[in-house]
Amino acid sequence: MDYVALRRGLEQRRGALKTEASFIEPLWRDLRDYIHPFRGRFPGEQANRILPDMGRVLSSVPMKARSVLVAGLQSGLTSPSRQWYMLSTHDAEANSDWEVRAWLDDVHERMMRVMQGSNFYHALHNVYDELVTFGTGVMMIEPDFENVIRCSTLTCGRYWLGASNGYDVDCIYRDFSLTAKQMTSLFGEEKCSQGVRYAARNSPFTQFTVHQAIEPDFEKLTKKPWRSVYWEDSGGGASAGVLRVKGYGSFPAMTPRWHCVDSDTYGYGPGAEALPDAKELRIQIRDRAVAVRKQVAPPLVAGETLRRSKVRTMPNGVTYVPDAQLQQIIPLYNVNLDISALQMVITETCNAIRGTMFTDLFLMLQSGDAPQMTAREIIERHEEKMLVLGPVLARLERELLSPAIARIYAIMNESGLIPPAPEAIRGQEINIEFVSILAQAQKMQGMKPIEQGVSFVGSLVQAFPEAADALDVDETIREYCKLSGAPAKMLRDPKAVEALREQRRQAMARQEQAMEAQQAVQSAQQAAQGAKLLSETDVRPNSALSAVMGGP
Repeated sequence: MDYVALRRGLEQRRGALKTEASFIEPLWRDLRDYIHPFRGRFPGEQANRILPDMGRVLSSVPMKARSVLVAGLQSGLTSPSRQWYMLSTHDAEANSDWEVRAWLDDVHERMMRVMQGSNFYHALHNVYDELVTFGTGVMMIEPDFENVIRCSTLTCGRYWLGASNGYDVDCIYRDFSLTAKQMTSLFGEEKCSQGVRYAARNSPFTQFTVHQAIEPDFEKLTKKPWRSVYWEDSGGGASAGVLRVKGYGSFPAMTPRWHCVDSDTYGYGPGAEALPDAKELRIQIRDRAVAVRKQVAPPLVAGETLRRSKVRTMPNGVTYVPDAQLQQIIPLYNVNLDISALQMVITETCNAIRGTMFTDLFLMLQSGDAPQMTAREIIERHEEKMLVLGPVLARLERELLSPAIARIYAIMNESGLIPPAPEAIRGQEINIEFVSILAQAQKMQGMKPIEQGVSFVGSLVQAFPEAADALDVDETIREYCKLSGAPAKMLRDPKAVEALREQRRQAMARQEQAMEAQQAVQSAQQAAQGAKLLSETDVRPNSALSAVMGGP
């Protein structure tokens, strides 16, 4: 392997990705300063920046609104306490097979246990935090001997993304620090440079910068679709500072974006939309504080003779001067600001920030009634906001949740934790269906047109009975139950429905035949009785029948 050429290519692409990200870095810094001071690590800053710079934060409203949105995404999309996805196949007939359904449910339960036993949900929360603030999040899922999977998240400024096809992110470069002891332990002493080996023996906690690249393995160095390369910041020798080259069968990272413009690599989110209001809120709160201080302790003007006197400006303070020098101390100017009007403006700005962060919607999800709240109730209360969130949730399912589930399945399958699939679906692709409360609320938005359509047809049938022929009742029922999230096994198979209806038609036909036979028998009996009566009737002259018929 030509390590020199490999490193040269890595450094060139890393430089290009850093240059591309440098244009958006000023926005990221503002988002860090005004929306989330605890996140974001940028070049030139301390590696372990525990204490944030709170100098630009005068209100907790942006941070609280962001926290509510992050918690709402966690509970509404990927709650650890309720089922938020299901596994199925694209074959409806196979899904109804008992053996297939049992296998899918077993795999789902195994995956849920792995997620619960690892740091998966904690990492998801961190991704949502980055996503809401900066518009882009990164989570990596690696195999782990103890917990099956190990998840890690990257904060903004520590990574750079690339997209080979101009849309889907398939390349991550990042910088991080390790001690000399950690480097020799992770990569082996023989892989490290002489400087690292010397530090490991003499000062093991000395920090060194390490780079990592995760990208498609175009050169087929690992014989796998993806590769991960670690290299030292300053390394030489035969390996050119390359510490490890590892292959992946699937892309180990999820890179969700809240919104994305055209072919942009990085996204933008609620943090960027709320940034102007957050900046304005800081100015308003600062002005209010200045106004209040000037009203409580206004600037004063006094005579020159009082310069050498000890002036007491505290409450109940008395300043004594000679009578001849008695002069009045008066305010330099009067501040008669209407604090209530300023407070009203501040409240409007705070409400604008909360609206951008969907605070009212997600506070409802986190309330005490949330576990009993149905997706229909969410739609009825916040239909407009759910329409706005629809594209975002679809993107999260595509760029975060589906890849994460697929990655966990692949790791478990490689570890022998997935049982063999039934013969009926062996080799088929597994379908992921999301059933979280927010996912169901999105699907239920399609139920209202169905209800309106059925109601309209029902009103027409009263005047035009033939209108009922235009409605496919079976398809309407299936589509409605699908959107409502009802279990598929609740509905009979179309073939079973047709067989049931055929039995009903045959039973009705037999019943009609029996009724017709009974009516024929009754008619025959009545005819026989009539003939008998006629035969016994007296038809002699002067009889009653003769009189009726006009006889003599």
